[in-house]
Amino acid sequence: MTRYSPTDRLGVNEVERIFLELGWIPRHILQTDVGIDMTVEVCQSNNPIGKFLGVQIKSGISYFSEQTKNSIIYRADKTHIDYWLNNALPIIIVLHNPSTNLTVWQTINEETIVNTGKNFKIEIPISKNLTTGSKDALERLMNGSPLLSKFKKLIMDKPIIDMLNNGSKVVIDLECWVNKSSGRADIKVYKVSQDEDFDEGTEMEQVLLQEFSVLGVHGYQSLYFIYPYANFSTDEIFYENFDDYDEDEMPGYKIVFIEDRFHNYELPIIPYSNNGETSSYRLVMSLNDYGRSFIDFYDYASGNKQLELNF
Repeated sequence: MTRYSPTDRLGVNEVERIFLELGWIPRHILQTDVGIDMTVEVCQSNNPIGKFLGVQIKSGISYFSEQTKNSIIYRADKTHIDYWLNNALPIIIVLHNPSTNLTVWQTINEETIVNTGKNFKIEIPISKNLTTGSKDALERLMNGSPLLSKFKKLIMDKPIIDMLNNGSKVVIDLECWVNKSSGRADIKVYKVSQDEDFDEGTEMEQVLLQEFSVLGVHGYQSLYFIYPYANFSTDEIFYENFDDYDEDEMPGYKIVFIEDRFHNYELPIIPYSNNGETSSYRLVMSLNDYGRSFIDFYDYASGNKQLELNF
């Protein structure tokens, strides 16, 4: 089941387009509680710099029905307000009118939220359009330490980290546009049923966790910068069942006989498909030492675990 209606999708697509024009990385949040549809990472010269923004997107004419002379009134309940104010990332609300293509935004913080008694409201200036000209104002919201921002990003990805730690199979579909100098790539992250749960010929259940496009990707190695808590390996079951894939090229280890000795050579991860325009990979994520250390520190910081000191 898709999370977005056609009207919602128009707003999400427009906001994604604007951030891509800025050269930033917008990531759809498809499995979430309340309050955030997208995270955005700032890039400089196509390189992510560890600054992040959370975005709530509302698309539809109805969101523009309550207005003052200079502002659009957006109303929210306490559940959403608490989520936004307690979130690790700075948050903005974006309203998109698909009829006029007007897209406006406002920061969500204690100064912009008004308690009306029955609910809460946020006034969004009609003139505050979300465009590439909003870059400086958006960057000022993320002026904290890059070190702290990176830790906040790990917190946002904690649901995926927990899945990996609990033994769930999480895979990445990576499609790299090989003829684009910008390094354009499309990424989808899925939680899938374990291989042993399905008989041959049975379609495997997949739950989409993240979906986004990014610049500056040149092969699967770039994933280590996007997901620093993970290692990656070939989804061998998927590769073996892909019609156009040559099993002789399966990544892994190949044993060769040279001068009376056997040698193991690790083969590089290669795409299962290359049509001249795109190279496609299907990779399994696993938790690395950074990921395991983050879990220990998070449990300690949350009061769920006492660190053991050995003298």
